[in-house]
Formats: sequence, structure tokens, C-alpha cells
Amino acid sequence: MRRITTILLVVWGAVVHAETGAQALFREGVAAVQEQRLQVAAQAFQKAVALEPGFLAARKNLGTVLWFLNRHAESEAEFRIVVKAIPQDPVPHLYLGLAAAERREFTVATQHFESAGDLALKNPETRPTVLRAYIGTAEQYDRQGLPEKALSAYQRALQFDPDAIPVYVSLAAFSSAHGNNAYALKMLNAGLERKPGSAALLLERGIVQALQGLFAEAEESLRESAEADPNVPVAQLARGVTQLQRGNTAEAAATLLAVTVKWPDNGRARYLYALALNRSGDLTKRAEVTAALRTAIRLNAKDAGAHALLGHLLLDAKQPAGAVSELELAAKLDPGNETSLYQLARAYRALGRTADAERVFEQFRKAKARAKAQESELVQLLKTVQPE
Repeated sequence: MRRITTILLVVWGAVVHAETGAQALFREGVAAVQEQRLQVAAQAFQKAVALEPGFLAARKNLGTVLWFLNRHAESEAEFRIVVKAIPQDPVPHLYLGLAAAERREFTVATQHFESAGDLALKNPETRPTVLRAYIGTAEQYDRQGLPEKALSAYQRALQFDPDAIPVYVSLAAFSSAHGNNAYALKMLNAGLERKPGSAALLLERGIVQALQGLFAEAEESLRESAEADPNVPVAQLARGVTQLQRGNTAEAAATLLAVTVKWPDNGRARYLYALALNRSGDLTKRAEVTAALRTAIRLNAKDAGAHALLGHLLLDAKQPAGAVSELELAAKLDPGNETSLYQLARAYRALGRTADAERVFEQFRKAKARAKAQESELVQLLKTVQPE
């Protein structure tokens, strides 16, 4: 952004002709910017504007300098004045867009960025903010039940930056959430043509392929993603979930165990490893499963899945009091989970708490009635391993 500031100030400095007090201060401000003395520049421009409130060149440069001094509210106030006087000027729209994006007012931000044109849309220094604004706009439209407008925002972002990996990932996730996994894969493959070997694109492709039931292809995409970025566990966790979904519990356990070794503080990895071990049906692994779950809970006390599975194991081990404690926590953290509710009702019944058991069984029945609208276990597990 420093380069933009200098260019703007030099251009506007060139328009000064007959010397006045305000114009002398303007020249002083331009010189101070070129010497990187922004505090001095701001003071000079403020004095120039005080002498001549309609001196828009000074006000534009004042707004720019204030922005780089991190006095964003003051900068925005100056540019609001400028944009009223010269609404076609791209400069105030650029900074008003940046200010709106900072407040997460993404729809407003993208409108300003469009008005700023190439100054915003084709500038490598503003591009990350502009992309975030378009993605945020699309997400806001989606939450409002306007998927067509959301899609348009994603597509517009790709028009000015066809290499934008975050846009491809977000667009694919949006498409998949709306049941169009084929389009999601199409966009991810288009992104991979431009950015071969992108860990983020390969990860999302693997997840979408898994949701389509293309498990072998998904495992390969996730393996490639993990190799492309071995310093994060997400792809390996997703690969373990995919193996688990295929019924390959031994492979899943091995994959997930490797994650727990490399990232010992990852609570989700501990839970998924315990889940894979438990599904293997090997009763000799029960102590290891329990230990993994307790570690998962220590690392993340809000993991409803870990509490639920530990409660189930305690109930099977004839420890209903301990089971109730864990299952109550699971039900509190995830009130609509029918499995947790069913196990909690069983645990209450084992303790002779008949009224509580009937109350929770009723909650279970209601949750089960809504089950058709709920996501599959695969979707739920894949969501938990993705970064926020």
C-alpha cells in the first residue's frame, strides 16, 4: 500500500499552480510523505483543509496518510466528504471499501471496490482484502437465502483473480453444501489446473469426493494434500475419516495414530483415533480407547463426540454413574445428537432414574424424527476436521 500512497500524492501535487497558504501547506505535506514523515504530512494536510475546506486534493491525501497512520476512522471521515464531491473518483472508494471490509461489512466493501475499479481489483496489495470481501459477501448472501447472489459474488471474485485459491475452496464448499458436488469438483479441478499441487484445493477435492462416495479418489486427493503441506494435520484427519467410512478401521487407526504422534496436542485426532479403535471391535483395545478419549477431553473439553463415546464405554463397563456424567455433558454440548440421548436414557435407566430416562427417551424420539434432515455421520466428521 505504501507505493499507492506515493503515486497518489505525486499526481495530486502536480496540479498545484498559483501559490496560496493552503497550497504551500499541501506542498509541504507531499514532501513529508516522500520523506516518509507521515505525522508531519498529516499535520500539513489538516492545516491546508482547515484553510480551504473545498481543497479536495489535500483532503484526499490527508485521508490516505491517516489510513497509513492507522487512524482509520478519521481517514474514512475524510473520504466520505471526498466521495460526495467526486463520486466517480476511485481513490475514496478504495479506502471506504477497506474500511468497510475491516468492519466485516462485506457487501458495502465490494460495492466500493467495484467503484474503485483497477485501483482495488488489480492491485496486488489490496487483492487479499478484496478477495476476503467477495467471499464474505457471498457467505452473507448465502445466510440470507440468496444463493444466486452468493454464486455471482464468487464468480466475480474469480473474474479479477482466476488464481485465487481461497475463492475456489469457498465456492466448492458452498456448492457442496447446496447439493451440487459435481459443480464443486468442476471448480476445484479448474483451480488445480491453474495451481497444480495446491494443498488447500486437494484437501477440498478429497472432501467433496468422499461426500460423493468416491472414497478411493478421495483418499488419493487427501494423500496428495498431506504431502503438499505436511505441517498441518487436516488432510490426514480427513483421510482417516474417509478410511473409517469405508470400514477400513485398521488403516484408519494407523493414519490417525500417526497424526496423534506428530501433533500430540490435537484433541480431535485423539477422539477420531479412539473412534477407529473402538469400531475395530477389538476388546483388548478398550483401555487404549478410554485413555485416548480422556486425553481428547483434556485437550478439548467441549468435544461432544469424545464425551459421548466415553459415556457409552463406561455404560458398557457397568459404570452408569460415570456414563451419566459424560453423556450429560455430550447432550449439553450437542443437544440434537440422537445417539448421545439414547445412551443417556439407558444410563439413567441403569441407575433407576426412570423419570429422567423417559424424559430423555422423548427427546431421543424427537431427535430421531428429525434425523432425515440431519447430515450424515461422514459429513459431520469431515466438518469437524476442517479449519474454521
